[in-house]
Amino acid sequence: MTENTHTSLEDFKRLVNWAGHLHEEAEQCAGAGYWRAAFILSAATVEAGLAATVLCFEPELLSKGLLKPKEVIAKLSLARLVDVARKAGWLPFVLDGSEDESEALAGGVGDAIRFLIKLRNVAVHPMAYVRDLPWLDFGDPMISDWFSICEGIIDQVFKRLTSTMSSS
Repeated sequence: MTENTHTSLEDFKRLVNWAGHLHEEAEQCAGAGYWRAAFILSAATVEAGLAATVLCFEPELLSKGLLKPKEVIAKLSLARLVDVARKAGWLPFVLDGSEDESEALAGGVGDAIRFLIKLRNVAVHPMAYVRDLPWLDFGDPMISDWFSICEGIIDQVFKRLTSTMSSS
């Protein structure tokens, strides 16, 4: 996947398999109470699924101006993949983005995904933790409820992506 124009069915299959593997690991981490790792792997699951879908629809996305001609799909960030998916209509959204992440859960899946991304960012980036959620304790057993919410978000994202693939 060095260039957008050189992607293949094999790249797509690898990403789909990787998404499944990442999700299994996320569930294993959650089962063991390793919540930080579970949130990181959950977001990576979504990232792999979005990247696979962008690969499939690359020509259409380019023609609609949703991808720039020089963008390399393998280098797109999770935020950029979500942006493309929202603009393509794969992840519907109703909110304007000014709400905090917990309020975004009341919107469409394209809004709710912000909750998962916020948890991933806080889990990965120390300054995001200090700046955004310094009170968060990944060791608190109540965080399992947040993981359940993220599992629901992942389920909805993949239902939408599968629907997109089926309708093409």
